[in-house]
Amino acid sequence: MSYLYENNSENLAARITYNGRRKIAQGDFNISYFQIGDSEFDYGFSTFDGVNTSAQKVLSPLDKDSQVKYPYKVSDSTLTGTTYGMPSQTSLKDTIRNNVGPSGYVSEYVEYDSGSGTGTSVECFSEEINISALDGTTSLAVSNGSSYNTTQFITIYYNTLTGSNNIIKAPATSLVYRVVSINGNTLTLDRVTPDFTALAGITITVICNNCFFPGIVACNETVNVSAQQDPWALNTIWSQNPAGLDPLDSAIDEKLSGYTSNAYTSSKEYFGYNTSLGQTSNTGTTIVNSFGDILIVPPEEQHSLGLLHYSKANDILVDPWLSFKYEDYIDHSTGYGEDYFEIYIPFLYYERNISTTIGARFFMDTTDYYINSSAIDTKPNQMKFRYLLDEFDNRVGKIFVNNKVIIFDDQEIVAALEYKSNRRYTLPIPRISSIPIDVKCETYAGATEPLMADSGDTIFVTYLLQYAGGSITGLNGLACNYYNKIIGSTIPSDASINFGTSDFRFMQYTGESGSIYGYIADTFKILIQKVDTGAQPDPTQWREIDFTNEIPDHTPGNLIDPANLRGTRFIITNSDYESSSIYSMWDPDLIDTPTSPEFGDEQPFTGSIKLTRATDLETMIYLINLPSTDFMNTQNPSYIYGLPKRITEVALLDRNKDVVVIAKAGSPIVRVGTQVLSVKIDI
Repeated sequence: MSYLYENNSENLAARITYNGRRKIAQGDFNISYFQIGDSEFDYGFSTFDGVNTSAQKVLSPLDKDSQVKYPYKVSDSTLTGTTYGMPSQTSLKDTIRNNVGPSGYVSEYVEYDSGSGTGTSVECFSEEINISALDGTTSLAVSNGSSYNTTQFITIYYNTLTGSNNIIKAPATSLVYRVVSINGNTLTLDRVTPDFTALAGITITVICNNCFFPGIVACNETVNVSAQQDPWALNTIWSQNPAGLDPLDSAIDEKLSGYTSNAYTSSKEYFGYNTSLGQTSNTGTTIVNSFGDILIVPPEEQHSLGLLHYSKANDILVDPWLSFKYEDYIDHSTGYGEDYFEIYIPFLYYERNISTTIGARFFMDTTDYYINSSAIDTKPNQMKFRYLLDEFDNRVGKIFVNNKVIIFDDQEIVAALEYKSNRRYTLPIPRISSIPIDVKCETYAGATEPLMADSGDTIFVTYLLQYAGGSITGLNGLACNYYNKIIGSTIPSDASINFGTSDFRFMQYTGESGSIYGYIADTFKILIQKVDTGAQPDPTQWREIDFTNEIPDHTPGNLIDPANLRGTRFIITNSDYESSSIYSMWDPDLIDTPTSPEFGDEQPFTGSIKLTRATDLETMIYLINLPSTDFMNTQNPSYIYGLPKRITEVALLDRNKDVVVIAKAGSPIVRVGTQVLSVKIDI
């Protein structure tokens, strides 16, 4: 039992009684009458009126045995006058919002200021080591091995943080690894690191990726209601093996079924990324290439996704049955949620980024869209989403606001988020075109067979940058994860791949040390696969064609100057295709030869997410109209003639006059003149 907090307002605290809940369960909940009463006021102590001195206490609404002990009579014309009135009913939707602070291993984005030393800070444990500790093996020596946990993920940031707040001061390359085991101060990682022993003297940073905000709160600490309790989880979903993986290779486990994130492939179907069938309003993913061309990736060709979700327990020690952080949705209302929403990925070289942002930021679009099912008996506009935009309004994913799920569907961003891709940079998306077969006729040697004979031929094209020479090893990463497509026509044709004049923003060419501030390459290969029109590429059948020697003004064996790739068109003929070899990701090794599936592990999101959480409260409102001439007759035996009458409770009753809702006043309300009391019931 408890008492209401006293106040001087006329707010009524209402609850559905046990009888009311039972009537709901029986499908017989209705409200037909009301009563008002002054059962909890002692007129003999009327000086305690809540104005000059403290108000008299009123019990909180009771669940069982709820009643109005002393109901007001409507009229005093007879001794048995009725005590029941008829309420009027309306409804209201009220939205409760709460701006939730950033969750992740970094704070929200703050522009770095060298003068004040302020900027985005790394929130997790970190320590500095010499870059020579990266020796091309799976072992990594640190100074504090006890601060790392087995199966925990770490980020190796090829730079240092500044100040006591661990501020990110400059862009630099980074890679993410899973800690397989710990022996003292030696971490065993899931794959080999690059061999940087030749660059001794450079200091880099090792960062733990698992952070909890704010963690378990002690008894003497104040809970920060704007803080998110756990980091968001990232699952990269591969419904098709990346190019160059062979699931039939008996020596290496490359089977798609072993990828841990594939438990989420059902979500890939649910959110419209699997097939065009079954949905009426999903045209696919919109991608913009280096030339501003708008390309559409149909669901059938969406081979990978990055799915962010908040599925960890809020605080399992306090509430073990709470499976999700939010029992609500991501607010996307104008002037509230969409203005506050931000995703920040700090250690990402984002190809489209032309701003001063260290890393990349992503925001919410302002228009509602829907994926509609074509199944019978389904209502339209039920699966709402907003587009996820980069700083330059390019669509890179979708925010399913009601499902609390954020999806990156730009497949180059997916590649950078997939930690075993061995690269934290995105590659530019070139323009692929069909061209006349005689443009590169010298390679035909008299043959006239085209790459695409007719509309029955389709080619998929991507490319690969590799670094094969020098003293540093282990720098190679996943091929460009976006597959361009050309469908043949009635005119026999070859194909060309063309890069824009500002592509490869973060590619370095002045020396091996440049690899810690971007990426380097000395080999350029085009990957291509010809299929029957309507078919999808087979990950085991990509062919590689080395085009390094065709880079203008490039000396083979040297680092590739990105300026020599920009604005250049490379022509692919059928002769090139027929003389090519099958591409394997392990030749040369992308990473250490695996003994377990290589892609799709769930990991903490290596960034931060802030948003506005919202809950819509549907409220039933019952208005209690009290005319100045009615309900003025108290039955409280303590009443003293001449004193102002009070109201302490309102009951709502069903047709059988059972109390189904009881409402109490925090402070007794003076009954005077014409009054309207409002009883609100949140649903």
